[in-house]
Amino acid sequence: MKSINSVIIFFVLIISLMLLTLKYTINNYYQTELINNNLTKKVIENNIDNKNFSAQFDNISKIQEEFTPWSVIFKTLSLNIKDDITASIIHLDRNKKEFTISGRAGKRESLLEMKKSLDNFDFLTNIDFPLKNILEKENIDFEIKADLIVENIRNNTPTEK
Repeated sequence: MKSINSVIIFFVLIISLMLLTLKYTINNYYQTELINNNLTKKVIENNIDNKNFSAQFDNISKIQEEFTPWSVIFKTLSLNIKDDITASIIHLDRNKKEFTISGRAGKRESLLEMKKSLDNFDFLTNIDFPLKNILEKENIDFEIKADLIVENIRNNTPTEK
């Protein structure tokens, strides 16, 4: 009887060890799966974030492609207009590709020099300089219109022709 009890206890111990090992293996497996599942969720979330970032980046790129640095025109004009010329209106229309400047020139010579400078700018073409602009010698109200070459402004390198 003692021998049978010993064998039964031995088998119970072996089965207990097997069950404990099985429990440990199953726990380890589920923890690994849980970690992998969380990692998968994070990867999916990162992919969604990357898609959102990519879309935002594409929008920013589109905006930058369409950006026109108008300040380049103002800088170029200010460097080429005499002190006795006052521009009261400078109108730039990117969609219609139109440029208009109007104001008052102190002397005819200054206005003619400004017209010559405008002729040399690579961002202006078809300059309309009415004859009435030079009928007076002094204190001349003027208006000059031209077509804009927006691509030359976007290149940020307007120069003289």
